[in-house]
Amino acid sequence: MKFFNLQNSIVIGIALVAVGCAQVRGLNGGAKDVTPPELLAQSIDSFATNVATNTLVLNFDEFVQAGAANEVIISPALKQPATLICNKRLAMLSWNDTLKANTTYTIEFGNAISDITEGNKTSLNFVFSTGSALDSASISGVVYDAQKGGVPEKATVILYSDSLMGSVAYAKKVSGNGEFVFNYLPKANFHIAAFSDLNENRIWDENEIGDFIENPFSTQNNYPLNLRFSPKKVEKITEEMFKTDSVGSGFIVGAYGMIEKIKLAPSTASVPFRYGSLDNSDTLFFALGGREGLAPSNNFEGVTYSFDEQSADTLSVFIAKSPKLKKFKFSGSIQQDPKSLILVKAPAYAVLKRNTCQVTVQGIQATGTIAETNSPLHFAIQADANASELIGKGSIRILPGAWETAFGTTNDTLQTNFEFASPEKLGNLELSMPLLEDKSFKKFVELRNEKGTVVRKVNYAETLVFSGIQPGKYTVRLVHDVNQNNQWDIAHLQKKVRCEPVSVFSKPIEVRANWSVKVVLN
Repeated sequence: MKFFNLQNSIVIGIALVAVGCAQVRGLNGGAKDVTPPELLAQSIDSFATNVATNTLVLNFDEFVQAGAANEVIISPALKQPATLICNKRLAMLSWNDTLKANTTYTIEFGNAISDITEGNKTSLNFVFSTGSALDSASISGVVYDAQKGGVPEKATVILYSDSLMGSVAYAKKVSGNGEFVFNYLPKANFHIAAFSDLNENRIWDENEIGDFIENPFSTQNNYPLNLRFSPKKVEKITEEMFKTDSVGSGFIVGAYGMIEKIKLAPSTASVPFRYGSLDNSDTLFFALGGREGLAPSNNFEGVTYSFDEQSADTLSVFIAKSPKLKKFKFSGSIQQDPKSLILVKAPAYAVLKRNTCQVTVQGIQATGTIAETNSPLHFAIQADANASELIGKGSIRILPGAWETAFGTTNDTLQTNFEFASPEKLGNLELSMPLLEDKSFKKFVELRNEKGTVVRKVNYAETLVFSGIQPGKYTVRLVHDVNQNNQWDIAHLQKKVRCEPVSVFSKPIEVRANWSVKVVLN
């Protein structure tokens, strides 16, 4: 039953605006209140038709307070955000936009309203139409974190009316189990994207994982969507995508997906900077030193930023930071893998001058190799040895002059000591992974530790044995390597290519020292 008519709701709304959100505290004592506020009446009945108002007033059985305004989702989206205020047992939602004719609207309050005493939140949804009937189409599906498994944090699904990432028409937060349902939609086609909206701005930002549907999706389709979240590959270069390194010597690409290697050209006295480029992208220039190519000073210089969206021309930025260089250092933890023992991080963009180093294990010296990686600041140390030889105490020693930085400086002697565990201190894991789906695609399996680091990556087989791994808890991810490049390809929005399918077995598998564990993954 309606409690207010339209005229009363406007009068009450004016009163609410006048008093604002007065804080009224309940009395102490008695049993703790764990019951959310109960709705007694509302100014607009749910499923009402021919609605013409800009206010919804709610009457509760106890004093309530308003939470964050962005918790309230009105669909189709309004041009201006609605306002939620409360006083005593009343709450009022108002909006300035004129509602579209013959359109079905949904209002989801989320956690926006709670009681004053204990903050118990009430979840309310309303549906009404400005026309004579309610729309009845729907879109449903489930979202999935393709990196870690499970439901992504703050996952939101967006329906766009005109183009992918264009005008937001409908928005929906997913449930705790990753499911979503848009009901009361018109018969129409929508562009669809979903992402972890960490800052709740309904924009797929570069640090947020997500997915999308490549083509417009009709509400008359009767099958659910399966959205797998990954980072977004970005090819267009803008100033915001870059950050300076530790001394302002250049740029490190800061956006997810930009993993192509940057190659540096030598600097000369007449050209006091190195420059590099990304494949199929703009030219990058780096201001890397003082005048005339001299030693670093406080007066770094760079040309001004310019970017032509049509011709995709040149990008560089003025830099002025302290000239004090940090040192080369070993980065990460030592791995019992001769193909990549450990990384060395350069303090600035550096050119490799010598690719050998000394690796000693149990007093026996082996040949070490310094190899470039996809990162212009990181270099891998590798050993000419078998994994079975890398047992016991050892060290890695890199002599001066292995690298030259963009400033003309070189590394001092670098040394790190390590101890690889003996077999009795390690464990073994045998995985059985029978597959029932299409086996035509190449697949590989990643074994990840508790930090999410990939410790082993092998081609798929129904039975896999990982020998000599550190005790701890591990998770498994199966990647469908569709293009057979031996890496997981993330979402490419510009090309409308979704990330490669994965299966994440996120339940931890515990491996103990001197034990062999057998696990069947379905």
